[in-house]
Parts: sequence; C-alpha cells; structure tokens
Amino acid sequence: MASKFSMKNELDNEFSIVHNDNNDAITIDTADLSKVITIDSLKELKDKVGGNKHKPKTIWVSGYHEKGDGAFGSHIFEWDPESTEPHNGGTIIDPDAIFPTNWNDSTQVDNWYNYNSSKTGRFKLKYNGAVNIKWFGAITNTDSTSQIAKAFSLGKDVYLPKGNTYFLSDYISVNSNTRVVLDSTIIRLRSDVAGVGKEFYPSGFDFNKVENVEFTGNGTISDENLLTYNDANYPMNGNSVHAGYSPAVHVRSCTNVKILDINLYKVKMGIAIGISDSPYYPDFNLIPYPESSYNCHVKGVNAKFCSFFAMNLNSCYNSSMSGSYVYRAGDGGIFTQFSHQCSIHNNVRESPYGDGSSVADILSINDVQGITIENSHDIQVHSNIVKGFYNGINVINNSTDVSVSNNSIYESQAFAIAARGGDSIYGLNSNVKINDNLIVNCGYAHTTDLT
Repeated sequence: MASKFSMKNELDNEFSIVHNDNNDAITIDTADLSKVITIDSLKELKDKVGGNKHKPKTIWVSGYHEKGDGAFGSHIFEWDPESTEPHNGGTIIDPDAIFPTNWNDSTQVDNWYNYNSSKTGRFKLKYNGAVNIKWFGAITNTDSTSQIAKAFSLGKDVYLPKGNTYFLSDYISVNSNTRVVLDSTIIRLRSDVAGVGKEFYPSGFDFNKVENVEFTGNGTISDENLLTYNDANYPMNGNSVHAGYSPAVHVRSCTNVKILDINLYKVKMGIAIGISDSPYYPDFNLIPYPESSYNCHVKGVNAKFCSFFAMNLNSCYNSSMSGSYVYRAGDGGIFTQFSHQCSIHNNVRESPYGDGSSVADILSINDVQGITIENSHDIQVHSNIVKGFYNGINVINNSTDVSVSNNSIYESQAFAIAARGGDSIYGLNSNVKINDNLIVNCGYAHTTDLT
C-alpha cells in the first residue's frame, strides 16, 4: 500500500494517512480506519473496487492519471451505496466506469465522462467550495478542453490552478451564479477546425444568457499561434488574420457579469459583451432589451497586442469598462457600440505610434482610435488617459447624450477628441459635451463637426 498510518497527536482521536511521495495528508476517524484504502490513480479504480469487489467506505486517490500527480490533494472519496447520481469522471465516480487508455480518443473520453449505469453506489469526492479542473483530469501544457468543459458543466464555482498552462480548442460554457478563478493560470487558445487560418480561434470562454457571474483571478489568455509574431510585426486588423468573430471572453445577452483582473496578451479579440443574435441594430428602440447585456462590468483588465478590439460593449445597458490598461489594439481598442447608460472611465489606452510617427505609419499599423463611442446613448467617458493615436477619443455615428470629461490625451496626430458626423445608415451625433480634458501635444484639441 502506498501510504502509512500515524496518529495525528496523542490527545486527538484521529489518524493521518500520509502519502510517501508528497506527504499530502488527510484525517480519518479511528472507527473508519480499517475501511480506508489508498489507490494510486483513478485508472486503477475499476480493477481495485469495480464489479462485485468490496467497496471500502473511504478511498484516498493519489492522482488522476498517475500516482502522485496531485489532482485531488488531500480530498477523499466516500462510498455512497444508495447513490444513483450520474458518474461525471471527477467528483462522482462509478467504480465500473472505464478509464480512457488514450485521451486523444474522443470516444473513450466521452464514454468515461458520460458513463451510464443502472447500478446503485458511487464514490463521491468530499469537498467544499469551487471545483478544481484537475479533479477532471486537466493536465498542464496539454489540450484540456474536454476536462475543463466537464468541470464547468457541474454549474458550480470553478478554480483553474495557480501557475498552470492549459490549451483550449473550443469554447467553454460558463454557468449562471458562479465564480470562475484563473489563479495566475495561462490559457492558450487554439483551433481544431479544419480549413481555417491559423489565427482564427473559435475558442475561449462563452457566457450565453447567464447571470450573476464573476470571472477573475489574474490569469492570462493568449492565442497560441499569434504568440509566434514579435511585437514589431504583430498583425493588426488584417483581413488575412480576421476570419470570423471569436472573442476570447464572449458575454452574450447576460445580466450581472463581472470580468475582473484578467490579462490578455496577443489575442485576436479580447472581451466582448453584447448580444447573441445580431451584429447590430440600426436604432436604439429596436434593441430587444431581454437579448441585450445588462449591468455587466469589465475592470482591471491588462490587455496587450489585441489584433482586433481589446474590450467591447455592444448593445449593453448600465454597463462599464474601467480601471484597465490597453496597449496596442485595433478597431478602437476600447469600443462601445449600440449601448445605453454606460461608462468608460479610469482606463489607460496607449500606443507607441504617437509623437514622431507619421500619419501614414499610424494608419498602416491601424492603432488609429484610442477609445471609440459609436451609435450609443447616455455614455460617460471620463478620467481616462489616452496616448499616441490618430484620434484619441472618437465619438461617431448617431451617438447622443455623450459626456467626454476629465480625460488626459497626449500626442494624437489629428484630434484629441473627435465628435464627428455619421452616415446615411446611422445618422448624426447630437448633444456631445466635451469638458475639462487635459490635451497635450495633439494636432487639434477637439472637433464637433457633424458633417
């Protein structure tokens, strides 16, 4: 047996099971001591206790895939002889389920996670709080899409372990009333869809008509192949790069969602909060409120090298983007479209293409607009720092009741603040107020030209 028993202390009526490899300890009441066994990994479970073999009351599993891989830490499984709960390959285990011998075989993986048996009796992991993706077999530096998706499917809070790197090749669905923590976790997005360009990534985290979610933790999301570009030739808004619409964090028709302290580094699209069924609406009155996102907030995001936008509110109500840093991003970088009663404040938006670069350089790089407000109503843009663009803050296309105040704008080659006219589709701006902004070394201070 791969463990030893020892008294916890002379006054305590408990014992510890101490694993020889990593000293990961749990405590078991003395009365249950004879009923405990240790198993090296889940793949041994069927051989040890499957079929008609004796089912111990408590099992300590040293690893998920291999002995000592640390998947379950000090958590133990307890046998519930009456349970008929579905086996899920992580927190509820049917001892007769067949563990995959090849994790690249999708049939084996699906059969493991969705094993169905009419027999009663399950081993159930004892835990409080969030679900750890390692409990479902996620392995650092591998494509763990299936394992992570299964952890999220429980509809509970989810924890992605500190300092580990995981690859995603599909979108992970996030559930209502949950908290997701990327504890300095690194997520690399990749594509397994045949026939698309290497920079098209239909993968990331998808919030579809959910509510009351917090997504946080100082983790970093990157596109795998975009990391191969160095800073100087990083692709911005090129048609060869942007085949499709695939934000890394996609919030669709949601209520009360917070995206906090996430890092984006060399991604195609960053965080999009908006609607699920249409790319745009031509009039505010046509926005179907239940389908729009309401009371959603992005705060403390650190985004560098987003080839399309970094943060985008699209058809949102009572939402905000604040306290974030965005360095080099295309299509406005911080962008608000078709939105009502939103605030963009206390952000820093920066580009290296400011003072000393020609207009042609900026236009070719497509780091053109710092912050853009388009076709939106009752928007507050205040206390931002914007440095090094063609236009610092850009208000366009039927935007009404917009306040631009107390911003600091440096080295815009054209306008620090451009409240420009619209077009035949969206119409003209109205009631744009520009007050108390600090403007340094810009081509022009501002314009409210509506033509």
